[in-house]
Amino acid sequence: MKELFLEYWDLPRELEAMLKLALGQQADFDGLDWAFFDRLVRQHKIQPLLIRSIRKLGPAAEQYPALAALAREQNRYAAGNMRRLQALAEVNAAFAREGIRMLSMKGPLLSMELYGDPGMRTSKDLDLMVSPEDLSRAGEVLKGLGYELEPHPYATTPLRHKYYNLIENEKHEVYFRDEICIELHWQHDYQTEQSFDDLWERREERPFMGGKTAVMGADDRYPALFIHAAEHGFMRLRWLLDLYELQKKPGFSWERLFGLMEQQGVGAVLLESMLVMYRLRLPNLKDVDGDRFSLTGGEGGVALGVAPELEKTAKQAADLCDGVWPMLLQERRPTDPEWKAYDRLLPRAVYGKTPIQWVLAAVGPTVYEFELIDLPDWLFWLYFIIRPFNWVRRKLFGGKK
Repeated sequence: MKELFLEYWDLPRELEAMLKLALGQQADFDGLDWAFFDRLVRQHKIQPLLIRSIRKLGPAAEQYPALAALAREQNRYAAGNMRRLQALAEVNAAFAREGIRMLSMKGPLLSMELYGDPGMRTSKDLDLMVSPEDLSRAGEVLKGLGYELEPHPYATTPLRHKYYNLIENEKHEVYFRDEICIELHWQHDYQTEQSFDDLWERREERPFMGGKTAVMGADDRYPALFIHAAEHGFMRLRWLLDLYELQKKPGFSWERLFGLMEQQGVGAVLLESMLVMYRLRLPNLKDVDGDRFSLTGGEGGVALGVAPELEKTAKQAADLCDGVWPMLLQERRPTDPEWKAYDRLLPRAVYGKTPIQWVLAAVGPTVYEFELIDLPDWLFWLYFIIRPFNWVRRKLFGGKK
C-alpha cells in the first residue's frame, strides 16, 4: 500500500480545552484566553454539549466566569429545542393527515440517535424532505400552520427564481414562523440520481412524541452527514462530533461507508473526515485495517495507507484535511482565500451539479448583476451580456455603482 503520513495538529489551548469539555474529558482552564475561547464556542455551536459537562463539574466551574455564564444559557437552549420538537410534531401530524410522505433530516431525531437526548445539537432550522410531487401541497400545509415562504432577495421574479435554483442546485424552500425555520427539501442537493421514492423505500420508522415519523435509512443518512460537514469545511465542530459519535455505533463500518460514498464520487470526503478526527486526536478512535485502505494513529501523527487505485483519492483527502485547519480556528466566508482554496479541492460530486449547471455558473449572471440593475424577465438575456462588463467594473472600482 502507498502510505501518507500527516502530523497531529498542535491545537491552541482554548480549542483543546473546548474539545475536551465537549467530550466530557478533564481539561485545563487555567490561563486561557477567554475571549478566544468564547469566539470558538460561538463558532462551533456545541453549547449544549459544553453545558452538560459544565454542570457535571459543579462548583469547580464557578471559578471560571466564562463557564458559569455558559451554564446559565441552558434554559435558553432547552426552550429553543422544545419549540423545534413541538414544531416537528405539529408538521409531522399535519403532513400525515394530508397523506404527504415526509423524511426528517438531522435535527432533534439525529440528536436523539447520537446522544440519547434531543437537545444536544444546536440547530437553527428543521430539515424535512417530501417528494417533488407533494412539494406544492406541503407548502400549502405549512402556510395553513402559519408559516410563510421566504423569498430569495435576488430571485424576485419567476425566471430569476428558476435560474437561481438551477445554478446553485438549491433543492429546498425555506419557511418561517416566529423563531422556527423549516427547510423543505425535495431532494438532497448533492444527489442527482436517487429519487425520493428510492429514499422512502429505504426509510426507517422512529417513535416520536406519541406517534412515529420516518428518517432516511442508514445507507442514505450516513453519507449525507459526512458530505454536509465536508461541504462546509468542518467549520462547526458540531458536525465533526456528530460523525465521531456515529462511528461508535454498533455495526458501523468505515469500509462499507467508503464503498457507498465512492460510488457517489465522494470517497475522498470520507477519508478527509477520518483524518480530521485523528489529527484532532479524538479519544478511543480504532485503527482501520481494510483491504483497500488503512488508518493508524502513532507517534506524532496518523498514517493513511491506500491501494494503488486510491492514491489520487488519498492525496485529495489529505489536501482537504490541510484546508480544514484554518476553518477550525476562525469562521471563513466564501469570499475568503482560505475558503476558496478549500472549495477548489472538493470533489465536484459534493455539489451534485451537471456540466450545464457549472457552465451557467461560470458565464451566466450572478447576484452582482441582479443588484446592479433590475430587469424584467423578458429582458433576462441581457444579464448574460452585462456580466463580463460588470466583472471588469467591479475589479476596477471595487463593486461600487
